Amino acid sequence: MAKPLLVDYVGNLEARVAAAEARAETAEAHCSLAAVENSRLKAQVNKPSKKPRETLNINARVLTEGIGYERLVAQRKKKETEQQEAAARQQVKDAKADERLHDRQENAGSRILEGPVNKTRLKDELEEIAYSL
Repeated sequence: MAKPLLVDYVGNLEARVAAAEARAETAEAHCSLAAVENSRLKAQVNKPSKKPRETLNINARVLTEGIGYERLVAQRKKKETEQQEAAARQQVKDAKADERLHDRQENAGSRILEGPVNKTRLKDELEEIAYSL
């Protein structure tokens, strides 16, 4: 009777070894998949961003004090007035350019140009010469 018990015991051990090998194989497959996923995530984290992010500077006084809010409003008004002044300067510049163009159109045929044409002349004079040609 000892022989059937030994055969059963060996068969049981072989089944347990096969089950352990199957578990080890599935664990190895799982680990390899996890390693691939881990390397993909590392590459994604270490990849440089496509566009630089803007920094957001928040002054704590703006959030906690009324004076900070007043300063913020004053800064915004100052920036807005600077933009308006820049727009006004640009309008004046454009108006002068339009006036010069109108003057060139009226006096194109009757203007007598004197002196050499070289780089010491002013830009406006060179533009007038080019327009009259």
